[in-house]
Amino acid sequence: MTQGVNRPLKTFFKVIQGGLGEGNLGLLMSRHGTGKASVLVSLSVDHAMEGKNSLHVAVGKSVRDVRSHHDQVFRQLVGSLNLPNREALCSLVNRHQQFYTFREGAFDTARLAQTLDFLSEHAEFNPEVVEITGWPDFREIPREELEGLKALALERGLKIWLTAHTKRDDEIAPGGLPVQLDRVQDLFTVLISLEPQGEEVRLNFLKVKDQAPAARINLLYDPATQLLRWY
Repeated sequence: MTQGVNRPLKTFFKVIQGGLGEGNLGLLMSRHGTGKASVLVSLSVDHAMEGKNSLHVAVGKSVRDVRSHHDQVFRQLVGSLNLPNREALCSLVNRHQQFYTFREGAFDTARLAQTLDFLSEHAEFNPEVVEITGWPDFREIPREELEGLKALALERGLKIWLTAHTKRDDEIAPGGLPVQLDRVQDLFTVLISLEPQGEEVRLNFLKVKDQAPAARINLLYDPATQLLRWY
C-alpha cells in the first residue's frame, strides 16, 4: 500500500544507516518542549505504515492523551504527503501499534519485559520497535538498569528509543554531553540532540552506529507537518 512512497522519514533512516538496528538503544535528547515525543511518534507511525509492529510506552501520561497525540501526528503526516486511501492507512497503522501507560515510579525494565510477554501471549503482538517516553530519569537511574534494558533489546531483537530531558544548568562532561548522559552513552548506538531553529527543530546527530558522523548532518523536523527536510 505504501510501497514506492518517498516518505521524508526515510531520510532519517538513511542518515542512521538503515535504522537503529535490532538489539540497540537510541536516544533523543533536548530541553523541555522541543518535540522529542513527536519525533518518536512520527517514527512509530512510519513503522506502522510499513506494516511493522511498534509499542509506545508512556510514563506519567494517560492512554487517551498518548493515542490522541499519535492520531494527530498520523493526520498531519498523511495530509502533508497527500497520501491516498487514508482510511485503509489508518486501519493499517492501528493494527501495528500498541500503547501502554504507567504512572510515574511504576515502570522499569522488568515491567517492560512483562508487558512484552503479555502482548505476545494474549494479543499475538510482537513489536520490532519500542518507544519509551517519560522514563528514565537519567540523573537517578542506576547504570545497571540501562544495561538490563540493553540486554532485553538484544534478547528480543528490539530497537528501543528513549528520550532525555536536558536542562540549561546541566553539568557538561568533557565530551560535550550532560554528565548524566555521558556516563551511559556507550550503551546507546544512536544519539541525537534536538535544537529549536525558528518554528522547526534541528536534529543534531552526535553518534551514529557507535561513531561520530563523518560530516555535519543538516536535517530539520517541522512539527506542523511531521516532515523532515535537508537545509
